Amino acid sequence: MYGGFYGLRGPERWQDGFFGLELRAGHFWWELRVISGALSASDGSAYFYLGILADIPVASVLHIILSFAPGFYSAGTDHNLGYPFIFRSTVEVSFAVTRSVRLGVSASHMSNGRLAVQNTGVETLSLAVTVFALPY
Repeated sequence: MYGGFYGLRGPERWQDGFFGLELRAGHFWWELRVISGALSASDGSAYFYLGILADIPVASVLHIILSFAPGFYSAGTDHNLGYPFIFRSTVEVSFAVTRSVRLGVSASHMSNGRLAVQNTGVETLSLAVTVFALPY
């Protein structure tokens, strides 16, 4: 579960909030995991994605998480990314609060990767709470 600010640059910066839910599956190779999720912003934008994530332990309580997820985007009133197929790349730093809960901060970039002439892109900054309901 994560939420934060949507649109860190451009004329609409810091005007929109967002909320997202993400499912992180068990690892399938090294520390790579499959992720899927959905994001909804206060301007009416929505994003549904499926991708991969690398969860890299740095210390016993500190993790660096890198992810890449293509997905489908529906533009709201403020952020038209120019194409319905979008790529999202994220970096997150999280701290283990307990064995089953982490708190983190993440930054993401979303754009169509030049699949269309208009490729404005949007950045997000969020706080994340990760709850491990199943073995991770």
